[in-house]
This record gives sequence, C-alpha cells and structure tokens, in this order.
Amino acid sequence: MSAINWGELFCIAWKHHGEAKAREAESKLQQMPTLVVGVERERANRAASLKQKHALGYADAFAAELAVERGAGWLRPILNSQRWESCFRSTHSRGISKQL
Repeated sequence: MSAINWGELFCIAWKHHGEAKAREAESKLQQMPTLVVGVERERANRAASLKQKHALGYADAFAAELAVERGAGWLRPILNSQRWESCFRSTHSRGISKQL
C-alpha cells in the first residue's frame, strides 16, 4: 500500500468518524501485515502520469502505480481501455469508491 493511500484511509476515517476513531482504526491497521511503501519523486511522477492519462484521483493513481510496479499486469489493459474510462465515469458519478 502506498503511503499516500494509508494517509487517505486515515483522513477518510477522521472525516466520517472523528479523530479518536481514526486513531483507533490506525492502531488496528498497524497490527495487520501491510507493507506501506514510501513515495519518492520517480514514483510520484509515474502516479501523476497515470492520473493524467486515465482520469484517476490522485491517491488512486498511487494505488495503480504500485500495483503495476508490483506486477499487476492485468491492470495495464484495463487502464488502456475505453471500458475503463466509461466504468470510471459511471462509478464516479454515483459516488462509488474508485480504489483499485
């Protein structure tokens, strides 16, 4: 998981449930076997490229970048298809999370 996505989860939890519950959730998440990958300039540039090319949200672009880097070859054809764009627009307009 990208550090950007980790921060997004914390921010969303805080927004919807308050700071105390967000910190409680963070504590529980830290106990899970999750690798949080830092963001350096090159990763940020690749994520920005995905964001611009595929109309992704900023944090979503980091999730996609990390998935592609880690060998999720199945993701590339989806990102390159018109179907992805129509699917994104449909879910975005209904307010459904577009996390990968």
